[in-house]
Amino acid sequence: DDRDLLHFFEPASASADSSRVSGLFGIPALASGPQGLEGMLSTAVHRAQGLVEAICASRTDEELYGLVRLFDRLSDTVCRVLDLCEFIRGVHPDERYISMAEDVYGQLYSYMNVLNTHVGLFDALCRLKATPTVWNALAEEEQAVALIFLRDFHKSGIQLSQRKRASFIQLSDEVQSLSRHFLTAQEQINTPPPSHPLPGVERRGGQVYIQATPRNVQYLLQLCPFPSARKAIYQAAYAASDEEVGILDALVDRRHRLAQAVDFSSYGEMFLSDKMAKSPEQVEVFIQALSQRNASVVRGDLSLLNQVRQQDPQAAKGAELAAWDRSYYHRLLRASSPSLSSLTPYFPLGRVILGLSRLMHVLYGVRLRPSQHAHGEVWTEEVRRMEVVNEDGTFLGLIYLDLEDRPGKARGAAHYTIRCARRHWPQEGPDDQGGTVYRGGSQWITPMVVLTCGFSQAHRGMDIGEVETLFHEAGHALHAMLGQTTYHNVAGTRCAVDFVELPSILHERFISEPTFLRLLSQHHHTGAPAPLPLVQTHLSHRQTLSSLEDQQQMVYAMLDQRLHASRQQGQEGSDAAVREAEAMVGAFSHIPGVRWQMDFGHLVGYGAGYYSYLLDRVLANRVWQRLFCTSGISRESGENLASCVLRHGGGRDPWMCVEDLLQ
Repeated sequence: DDRDLLHFFEPASASADSSRVSGLFGIPALASGPQGLEGMLSTAVHRAQGLVEAICASRTDEELYGLVRLFDRLSDTVCRVLDLCEFIRGVHPDERYISMAEDVYGQLYSYMNVLNTHVGLFDALCRLKATPTVWNALAEEEQAVALIFLRDFHKSGIQLSQRKRASFIQLSDEVQSLSRHFLTAQEQINTPPPSHPLPGVERRGGQVYIQATPRNVQYLLQLCPFPSARKAIYQAAYAASDEEVGILDALVDRRHRLAQAVDFSSYGEMFLSDKMAKSPEQVEVFIQALSQRNASVVRGDLSLLNQVRQQDPQAAKGAELAAWDRSYYHRLLRASSPSLSSLTPYFPLGRVILGLSRLMHVLYGVRLRPSQHAHGEVWTEEVRRMEVVNEDGTFLGLIYLDLEDRPGKARGAAHYTIRCARRHWPQEGPDDQGGTVYRGGSQWITPMVVLTCGFSQAHRGMDIGEVETLFHEAGHALHAMLGQTTYHNVAGTRCAVDFVELPSILHERFISEPTFLRLLSQHHHTGAPAPLPLVQTHLSHRQTLSSLEDQQQMVYAMLDQRLHASRQQGQEGSDAAVREAEAMVGAFSHIPGVRWQMDFGHLVGYGAGYYSYLLDRVLANRVWQRLFCTSGISRESGENLASCVLRHGGGRDPWMCVEDLLQ
């Protein structure tokens, strides 16, 4: 098995099973290509309408007892198509698929907004809640699912008049459209730096233009020795027009109007009302407390940079250290240390995946098993299909790994849910996507997820940061595999946004342990493990100036809160919010004219919830100390994590999960 796993990630090993032909993800409806999405849309709406009718007709105790099941099936019917389209829009390389997914997603999203304001559906839930003999007989998970649906109805304006509900739906559609426009604007803001004299650069036939991608900008800021040129690069990289910033400001405005329509003072208040943090005030207090705790370390790290800067003949005397100086002096600081051999050759992708599988087995008794994909099942032949199986060989779910960079691929790493786990009820008939198994006398729909990264030549070796990223995303995937709840709506990562990062941060934490990292390593030529002192030194170097990155994350989180806080008449837009956030928790002074908020794509997916990374990192550190520093990497510690957190998905109060874990 180990040899199979290692070989599976060699470039030449990727080939489809030509004897099997299927649609994308093995979905029969997509065997005909992207037009199959239209058929999936039609089928989903037809099934949804049937479920809506059954829900609205529920009156007897027996019918009400099965109501949560019907609601969950309705949600699953719609979400399967929406989640698939969301993945295609973000990852698929074929423009035909992307265009069709955009259209289908838009239509189904509008239909979902109609369902979210459907009075008959809401009334049925109210009947259930108002019938104690039935409500009290429901399991904890069933009640949690019902309450989630009730909260969603209230947030969607169910209490509004018909005219106001129609306006609410229109606003929701505008939020969705503006979100897409904002992400598109991000991709288009690639203004080349202005002409600036860089000594040593020879110009031939005119000017040289460099696309202002984050990677290019980072390289330039690290390498450019001239402060004025670094300033020009930084300002150009984070420049944006009023029209572009207007897209973000309009998005924030529509969110605010949505919240006000359902009697919240702000979008932040509405979003956080059912999260762990509960309120915007609590979040801001948390961020500021974290900033104060980090302050002395930040001062020390800034002092280190200033010491390096004092040795720089190009630096203007008395000038303040600026944001564009950080990367350059950080590089000089690291260069002043003894040179280190690279660790990259010790972490070829196959070896890292094998180590991940072994860790999964030690902690949870599950492992990864290579599986050949059918022809047409994947979107590029670089994708690897992995089965997750129990110790007895029981199939738990599928993980598709799309880890290598390619032209046109979105930057960054991500986890996509294609299909959630849930129980499959006998009256449903066969599931048209397959993926069902019998367990414990019942039939279950198994989860299917995709992990995407942008590694380069990972089969030859990965740096520690890439290994950490992979383990982080694998933490999300494991949550989906182990959190197989009865109901789709609380399965795996379908939990509170400020709880969902806890498992992934815990799993990336293993990479900061020198002993485990060494066990994970094996040189791709010699087969030797990485020397422990080299591993320890690399990990130590990664912590250099880490407080400044932590502080920048606090600025992002505070900006997110400031944008979505209560608004006064005539309040300025996102430019003002940036100034406020940097004044409250920034390590560097605000730079007029810089509009880095347009590069902060998490404002779409994590609007009012970006603090989640910070909160879950604090919680993860406490859990790590309590669980893994006490019991080590063992089945006992893994079982504690699984039983207290992972298996519940979103079906239990997250604070209760954390409390159980820390006891």
